Amino acid sequence: MSSERSLTPPPSSSLNAATNRKRVRGLMDTDPLLHAAFTAIAQFCTQHNYHATASSLQQQGIIPTEDQLLVWVPKALHDRPPWVHWNKADMAPQLKCPDVARCSVTPTVVRGYRMARASQAAESGGAYYYEVLMQPGPSAKEIAAGLPPWARLGPSLREQLEAALQAEEQQQGNDDEPENNSPCAVGGHIRLGWSMRTGDLQAPVGYDKWSYGIRDQGGSILHRSQRQDDWGGEGFGPGDLIGCALFLTANGGSDNDEEEGSANISTREDSNHIRFFKNGTCMGTFILTKGKRIGGEAFTDLDDGVYYPAVSLYLGGSIRANFGPHFVYPPKKLPAGLTKQLRPLSEACPVPMAPIEAVRSLQTIIKPYLHHLTQDQVHALRQAIQVEADMVVRAYETFQQNQLKWVRQEREKRGISVHDLPELVECENTATGEEARTTGKEKRNAVADVIA
Repeated sequence: MSSERSLTPPPSSSLNAATNRKRVRGLMDTDPLLHAAFTAIAQFCTQHNYHATASSLQQQGIIPTEDQLLVWVPKALHDRPPWVHWNKADMAPQLKCPDVARCSVTPTVVRGYRMARASQAAESGGAYYYEVLMQPGPSAKEIAAGLPPWARLGPSLREQLEAALQAEEQQQGNDDEPENNSPCAVGGHIRLGWSMRTGDLQAPVGYDKWSYGIRDQGGSILHRSQRQDDWGGEGFGPGDLIGCALFLTANGGSDNDEEEGSANISTREDSNHIRFFKNGTCMGTFILTKGKRIGGEAFTDLDDGVYYPAVSLYLGGSIRANFGPHFVYPPKKLPAGLTKQLRPLSEACPVPMAPIEAVRSLQTIIKPYLHHLTQDQVHALRQAIQVEADMVVRAYETFQQNQLKWVRQEREKRGISVHDLPELVECENTATGEEARTTGKEKRNAVADVIA
C-alpha cells in the first residue's frame, strides 16, 4: 500500500475524532485491505487523540480487547459481510434483508415497488452473472396486518386478498395435509436486473435511464419505464431461478441516445448487452446466420459504466440471490465465446486476507500511531487486528460452505447433476463459547513471532 493512503495524522492539532472518523470510513469504502480488521482499526483510529499519553489510551479503551471484539465483530460482519450482499445503505427503507447470509430480500408490507442494490458491481471490460430464486411471499394474514388503515386497494387486488384470507382460514384446521397449508400469494411481484448507483430506489428496476429490468408478469423487459413484451421472455414465479448476465466491453455503448439500451438482436459479439435466463435457459429470440446462433439479448448498446445487481419488490414479493461462485443453473448455450467470458459476481469481492497476512499488510495503516503507544499496547493492537481477521475469514468460509450446500440441495431437488461442484468440508468455526476462545488463543500463540 502506498504511503499516500496511510492514515498519517496531519500536523494540525485541530483534527477531532469526527473528522478522523470520516477519513477512516472513506478509506474503508475504497480500500478492501481495511476490511480485514474493520472494527479494530476503526475503533482505534477514529477515537485516537494524537496528544494522549500511553496511560490515557489504555484507560479510554482505545485498543479493543478480545472480549470487546467478540461482541463487536459479529455486528460489523452483519452490516458489512466479506461477500457480495444486498447493501443496506443502498436499499429503500421499505425493504429489509432478514438474513444477510442468505442474500434474501423481503418488503415490509407496502404497495409500490422499492429497489435494493448489491454491494459489488460489474464494471466496464467485464462480464458478470448472478441468479435469483423467486420465493413464496408472506401469508395473506401478514399482508393484511401490515397494511395501514388508510391503504386503498384496487378492486381486483382486494378480491384477491379476501379470497386468500378465506383460503388460509380453511387451511388452518387441515392438519392432516400440511403440504396444502402453504401461504396464498397475494399481489406479490418482482422485477430484477442491473442498475447504476443513480437509479431511483423508490421505483422499480427499469423505471429510469439508469436501470434495466425484467418483470415476473410475462417476462416483459423495462427501461426508462418503457415495456417490451415481445422480445422472447417468459413469466416466472415462486420456485423459478432467474439468471442475469451483463456483458460490458471497453469500447461498448452507443452514441445515439435514442438507441441506447434498445432491445433487439445484435450481430456484434462485443457489444454491451444484458441477457436473462429462466431455470438455465437463455430467454430471448435467436436466429441462425451463416451457421452461427446469435441473438437472445434483452438490451443492447448499453453505455459503459458501473452496474449493480438490482431487485425491486411489490407487496408480497420475496427473493433469495446467489452471486456465486457456484450456481444452480450455470449459464450455457450462448453464442460462441460468450459463456467463457462470464464470471460470477462474487469475483468482484476480494477474498478476506489470512490473519497473518492482515497483520503484515496493515502495518502501514497503524504505523503513524505506534509512537504514542508502549510496546505492550503495540502488541495488543496487532493482536486485535489478528483476532478480527481470523473471525472474518471464519465467517467467509462458513458462508461459502453454506452457499455450496444450498446449491447442491437445489440441484438435487431439480434433478441436476452435482458432479462439477466441490465436496462440502466442515468449517473450523463450529466451536462455540469457551472452546472457540481457546482455539483462537492457540492460533494467536502460533503467530506470536509475526505480531511481536
